[in-house]
Amino acid sequence: MKGGAASLREAVTSKGWPTLGATRGRVLFYLDRSDAYRDAYTHGRKDLADRLLFADADETDPFAAVLVRNGALAGKDAITALVKKGFIVRTFADRSVDAGWAGDRTQLDAALASGAQIVSTDFPAKDPRTSYFVEIPSGTPSRCNPVTAPAGCTSAAVESL
Repeated sequence: MKGGAASLREAVTSKGWPTLGATRGRVLFYLDRSDAYRDAYTHGRKDLADRLLFADADETDPFAAVLVRNGALAGKDAITALVKKGFIVRTFADRSVDAGWAGDRTQLDAALASGAQIVSTDFPAKDPRTSYFVEIPSGTPSRCNPVTAPAGCTSAAVESL
């Protein structure tokens, strides 16, 4: 992924990620930790040499590629800016479990509009006890990114079941 770039961050922000077609059938693993485990895994926050996983990073870290940014409601614009720079961003759809049970979609709507490529939830399926659940709008289950997709992109072109 890094190729001839000086750092993974430089490769992601200047060259971008491989296309979906080039990566179809592959899996992206990331370490969702921002503590001493992550620091040890990244050789003291220097790189991912000889590592299997991408690791949660700050935007300026040399190993930055996948960033975890929860709080999409307050941080939507920041997430969108990171996506435009080339990072893969993971955010959370639900403000809280209580908000989900109450049917509150405000953070979900912000998360989906932000362009974050990974949206996690505690409500992945319909439950008769609430109207709240997360699904990808016009998704099959994937969709065109609302921030970075080229004009004319369709969900079926991304993934047709």
